Amino acid sequence: MKGEEGFKKQEKFSVMIPTFEPSRSLLDAIQSVLKQFDGRVANGTNLSKDSLQITVVDDASSTVDVSSLLKGSGLADRVEFVKSGKHLGLAGNWNYAVSLARADLVHLLHQDDRVEQGFYQQMWQAFQEQPGLGMACCRSKIVDDKGRVVKKTSRLRWQRGVLDTWLLRIGERQRVQCPSVVVKKTTYAAIGGFRPDLIQALDWEMWVRIAGKFPVWYEPKSLAVYRRHKQSESSRLLASDMVWPDIAKAITINSASFPAELRRAMTSRSARWHAKSCLRNVRKNIRLKNYQAAERTLGQFPKIVTLVAEMRIKNRLDRRADGLRRRIQRHRAS
Repeated sequence: MKGEEGFKKQEKFSVMIPTFEPSRSLLDAIQSVLKQFDGRVANGTNLSKDSLQITVVDDASSTVDVSSLLKGSGLADRVEFVKSGKHLGLAGNWNYAVSLARADLVHLLHQDDRVEQGFYQQMWQAFQEQPGLGMACCRSKIVDDKGRVVKKTSRLRWQRGVLDTWLLRIGERQRVQCPSVVVKKTTYAAIGGFRPDLIQALDWEMWVRIAGKFPVWYEPKSLAVYRRHKQSESSRLLASDMVWPDIAKAITINSASFPAELRRAMTSRSARWHAKSCLRNVRKNIRLKNYQAAERTLGQFPKIVTLVAEMRIKNRLDRRADGLRRRIQRHRAS
């Protein structure tokens, strides 16, 4: 692995890759970065290998020897490898990775994700055009465990540029995926790290916090790839009882980033969207005849719907939940 002395001071990006028991998709993530730092000049942007810090930050994996994986792939001489002495958890490892970043621009790229050609060039140009940005992001492709594109994230604007009314939009719900986001290190320093008391919504809460303090740039090209599969941490959490209480907590935390005069309305709007999402998840499990999962999810519904301020809307959502509860009871009795 490269030592500290092997790096140049002209690093433009710190690509930090938090890992925990990774598969070989980690190597794809690394390769997707390295091929963009080949020294070619495009539109005045020279992304050479000297402008890149790429560091794998392992959260004390015990079943996968990440160092050997890197050495066996021939990538060890291109990346730094750091292994934590103890398991820090999701937020802890992300914050540790950010703390190790040396460049002004920090990209947290997760072990199952990757970026497309042109990602770093577009991100670099955004920060050059708007030095006051706190964060830049792009549209993403969502792929399955075989790499097949399932869908693309919603287009937030048609032309590249600063997002208008972004706090109102990201404050309602998560709209960007982690691999699509680059944040200034000074932004992290100004607003603090990822919250360890959140387990699934910690990235969403961070984007809301940034939007409350800084302008955010958007690139409408799909230059980031987010992998969704059954073995991922997100899928594991969704199958547990932890997601909806975590979202309810994030909604409450997010309210501190909203202007005082809009706080109540924005909090209620977010709770309303997520309450409907919770009920959609219940209906999906009923269709799949997974009544136990549907019942568990429905049990978490009150934690979110209680944050809806408009009594008329709250009552309507409660009636929908009651109807789904009766459907589950009928199916389980039959």
